[in-house]
Amino acid sequence: MNAKNLKSCSIKNTLSGAISKGLINENQELSEDEIFSLIFKSGFSTRESVSTVSGRGVGMDVVQTAVKELKGSIKIKSKIGQGTSFIISLPLSLSIIQGMKILVDESIYIIPLSQLIETVNFEKQSVETSTQHGRMINLRGEVIPVMSLSTLLQRGPNKMKKSNMAMKGIITIFQGVKVSFEVDEIIGQQEVVIKKLGKEMEGIPGVFGGAILGDGQPGLLLNLHDFLDHGGIDVAI
Repeated sequence: MNAKNLKSCSIKNTLSGAISKGLINENQELSEDEIFSLIFKSGFSTRESVSTVSGRGVGMDVVQTAVKELKGSIKIKSKIGQGTSFIISLPLSLSIIQGMKILVDESIYIIPLSQLIETVNFEKQSVETSTQHGRMINLRGEVIPVMSLSTLLQRGPNKMKKSNMAMKGIITIFQGVKVSFEVDEIIGQQEVVIKKLGKEMEGIPGVFGGAILGDGQPGLLLNLHDFLDHGGIDVAI
């Protein structure tokens, strides 16, 4: 397609925007796929003026970069009167899990749902402390040890939360024993793609991967059983 002679096509605005931004020249010959790929160019926008929500040319280039980092590809198909499709292809080698997002010391972590059997609100439970076994709760007649993820992640002292602060817990079962982990907040479920960690973070007990969350922020994936397997608790309680 000739960028100069194209007058009434549905991609006229795309070409006009690319020419005005200097991304292509007016007489450049482009295929349909090449024209669609222009929206992935940094700084590209079809808006004539910048608003509070659009027109800055930031967005799709970030999406393409993220897909490429996962060794995938993204393709656009569009037809007048039918709509536009964005087709994202990712390699089968990627691991995708259902996780629970939690907040600990202002950092977000993801716990595989397969490890969780229940969540608990400590404000509605009686938390007691034993000199031999530490903190415990009595949940429906069952005594369950309470561990602090903040302490296990070496991000703060193992202190009791103030009475006016929310106290949340997630419960897993390890070697037949239920164990509760204290967290600051339980955010909700999300499907995440597991990303391999760099060498500087390999071998950290309890951390088995990373993920990019829905808001674009990174998060670490935690293996609760790994904390317990490294002597974190006496499972003979």
